[in-house]
Amino acid sequence: MNADDVLSYGLFVDNMLGDMISWNGENGQVFGSACNLSSDITQKTFVDQGYYAYKVADGVENHMSYGAGVYNNAKGITVSSAIKTPKTSGVQFYNTLISDKSGSSTITHAVDNSGSSASRGGHAFLCGTNVSTSSTDDMLIL
Repeated sequence: MNADDVLSYGLFVDNMLGDMISWNGENGQVFGSACNLSSDITQKTFVDQGYYAYKVADGVENHMSYGAGVYNNAKGITVSSAIKTPKTSGVQFYNTLISDKSGSSTITHAVDNSGSSASRGGHAFLCGTNVSTSSTDDMLIL
């Protein structure tokens, strides 16, 4: 997204190689998003290239996301963070879910270094985070 003041309801991205959601505009608000990492990606073609399921560009100062979900279908990969953001108080994510549907991979964190990991078919839910301070609200591991 390369425009300012965008409001999105239900943003869904499937089976893409690259940053699945790439947000470059100011004052974005996303209510409900889902990114499905394709079963065709590998550590080399996705993770090692620095791609993320949802990336808010460096320099963006205000962005809000409510109910983001990242689902991994790729086997044998380790993703350090599903969502990448700049460190600023105006960028916030609430109620973020990560899930490893492959049964053999790991997503270490939901947003930057916040949240528990989801691996080997597991799920983790991050109730809220202010990415500027990496402070988190309650986390639930399923």
